[in-house]
Amino acid sequence: MIGEILGNRYQIEKLIGEGGMALVYLAKDNLLDRPVAIKVLRPEYSSDQEFLERFQREAKSAAKLCHPNVVNIYDVGQRGNTYYIVMEYIEGKSLKELIQEQGQLPVDLSLKIAIQISSALNHAHNNLIVHRDIKPHNIMITKDYRVKVMDFGIARAISSASITRTGVVLGSVHYFSPEQATGKEVTSASDLYSLGIVLYEMLTGKVPFEGDTPVGIAYQHVQAEIPSILEKRPDIPLDVVNIVNKALAKKPEDRFQSALEMEQKLSEAFNRIYNITPDKIPYTQINHLAKKENEQKTDEPRAIDATTIKAKANANNDSTMVFDQTQHALRDERDILSMSKKDNKEEKSSTNKTALKFILILLLVMLPLYLVLKVSMFLNVPEVVVPNIIGLTQDSAQTLLDRERLGFEIEAEVFDPDIPKGYVISQQPAADRKVKVNRNIRVILSKGPELIVVPDLLGLDIREAQVELQNKALEAGEREYVESDDVLPGKIIEQFPEAFTEVEKGTKVSLKISKAPLTTTFLMPDLTRRTRYEAELILSQNNLELGEVYTQYDSFLPENYVIDHNPPANSEVVEGSIVDITISAKGEPLSKPDSSLSTGLPEDNSDLTIPEIRIRGRKEREVSILVTRPGVIKIVVIDEKGSHDVYRAEHREGDFIQKVVGGMGIQGIPDVFIQVWLDGDLLNEVALADISQ
Repeated sequence: MIGEILGNRYQIEKLIGEGGMALVYLAKDNLLDRPVAIKVLRPEYSSDQEFLERFQREAKSAAKLCHPNVVNIYDVGQRGNTYYIVMEYIEGKSLKELIQEQGQLPVDLSLKIAIQISSALNHAHNNLIVHRDIKPHNIMITKDYRVKVMDFGIARAISSASITRTGVVLGSVHYFSPEQATGKEVTSASDLYSLGIVLYEMLTGKVPFEGDTPVGIAYQHVQAEIPSILEKRPDIPLDVVNIVNKALAKKPEDRFQSALEMEQKLSEAFNRIYNITPDKIPYTQINHLAKKENEQKTDEPRAIDATTIKAKANANNDSTMVFDQTQHALRDERDILSMSKKDNKEEKSSTNKTALKFILILLLVMLPLYLVLKVSMFLNVPEVVVPNIIGLTQDSAQTLLDRERLGFEIEAEVFDPDIPKGYVISQQPAADRKVKVNRNIRVILSKGPELIVVPDLLGLDIREAQVELQNKALEAGEREYVESDDVLPGKIIEQFPEAFTEVEKGTKVSLKISKAPLTTTFLMPDLTRRTRYEAELILSQNNLELGEVYTQYDSFLPENYVIDHNPPANSEVVEGSIVDITISAKGEPLSKPDSSLSTGLPEDNSDLTIPEIRIRGRKEREVSILVTRPGVIKIVVIDEKGSHDVYRAEHREGDFIQKVVGGMGIQGIPDVFIQVWLDGDLLNEVALADISQ
């Protein structure tokens, strides 16, 4: 598959992994210019239609998860008999590879990894997703020891298919919960048991149960006691041992009651052992904590015993005796006091001067150094790489930015028909750029689809209803004619959705239209590519009435041929329905109907009443916009076809936009409107009356 392109977007570059159910390739997303991982199902799975439907359903469900410790699923696709999942590409290695390389992992690292897995499971369980296959093979570790759990929901899809595939089961049975091994209902508690096995393996380098067959290993999970973790590694703290034992309880009710509870217990144990929360210290510093604590204990002042105190007291008494023996040589006690005071004063003055000089020198040296350090700290702010938060919820985006020490700023909230409310549409600066810490990342959030209040159409005829729907940016849906003795024929007696309900922009409104008793409905004949004369004959033969006649110039059809009509061909109509037609014309548009304009009718029918011809064509205007603040610019055209966006893009302040836009309308009537919006605010609106030349 190397070099192939899946979904007209993902170019396969190389094979990077193989599993029991799929091959994993590194690919390039040509649309977003980023690396992705693509998991392609093995052929033996592609022939089971029930499995494929379950697989796609579970993968789409897992794609809704959005968490820093969960591998994001971007897309699910199919090409022929090739089924694939497009995922976030993680640079690093699996936890299984890490254990195989290092054997027993440090306690601090094992706790940090288990805490992140618990956080991912808590998010999944809150979204009613049970992983069912937690094992080191499904856990990726990045270069900075961040955890990414993958294959959420996929294990459920393969659970029924994989039981006959020994290679798949053998890879997972070491981590089975007792209820999985006995075929009982699998709940979130099963994931916590599997996490307990993973934590056991990180701390000891081995899984607790080994065997020659999958059945033998599964039996041990159900019946055998977990081998003592302290026998394999005596230096494990008791708090950690208790957590492992509780997670590996045989009965689900004896385990932690939620992934959040297990995450909290792991964090508390980490805090007690290392006197710091696990998210406040990098892994490279953790191994030195115990050593540092031992060094601090040896540096504490030792207790002074009674013998030492007594010796000091005796020394003081001896000094007093010597002073008393020499006291007779002094002439007067007052002289002694006077001399003592004088000496103390001079000594104190000298000491004060020395201290003052020392302080001045210290200030002269330290002040410039302090200023240099402050300026250096201000200028040398550390940089971080901006994470990709597009497609995340507001809470998830804020959490991810907080971890990277970046701010979160909502620049605007706009309507979007495709992105749910509260999700990030765009970000500035873009992902993967390097910025200073504490920098605000400006985002535009979706307000979800724009909701429109459905107008009350009851009692209107079909033409009036179409105008009302177009004014509200809604569309006419299916029509059904119903016999009624109470309502005049051609009037609307029922609509769905009902009046005054809120629906998305562009929603189709189904209509029930009254018809006289015993009146039959029939399909509207196709009048296009016929002359106006032929069209009027067909309408007369079907007891249909000619309504408005519009003229469109520069058509590929000859003059006076029907280009379009309303109601359209093959829609249900009843006798007496009014039909509007649009006919072709050549030459320049006319401001008034020309009496010399050919009608396509025979000369002997010149006394036939001809409806007024209204000139119809395209109205255009060049729109020039100078963006005064950053945001999403949207240009909307409202014409006889309804409201539709003709331009939408995010712009920075100072950008200049120039674009020709327009719509269809009737000459001389201001019925085409052009609106310019910035982040949901209407900046300008113009109405076009004249057809473009």
